[in-house]
Amino acid sequence: MDKTQRPKLLHILKYLCWGKTVARSFFNATMHTVSVSGKVIDVGSGPRPYYHNFFERRGVVDFVSMDPKLGDKINFEKDKLPWKTDSIDTVLCMNVLEHIYNHNHLMQEMTRILKPDGSFVMFVPF
Repeated sequence: MDKTQRPKLLHILKYLCWGKTVARSFFNATMHTVSVSGKVIDVGSGPRPYYHNFFERRGVVDFVSMDPKLGDKINFEKDKLPWKTDSIDTVLCMNVLEHIYNHNHLMQEMTRILKPDGSFVMFVPF
């Protein structure tokens, strides 16, 4: 095992010892390796996106959560996301796509708003 794998494995083992599932442990450990910058849109974040604390921040970071549970009047299956094309630095989509029947539409919308040099970070537990 090389030095880059050791920290992730230690994080996974730590979360497993804390009683987290294998999927949750992998998710939490992996998010520690992700860096974000600029305008970050979290699609389907829910009311308390704890994982925002895991990311390495580069410069000023502005997190914006979007979720119908937060009162946003949007249907991820058919509505356009309310941002201009090529305007977002990072798009997050964690544990959402498995709940969306028309996932192609949501993927197209997230891709549309993402800047050409932006980052797309997603996690699907299945």
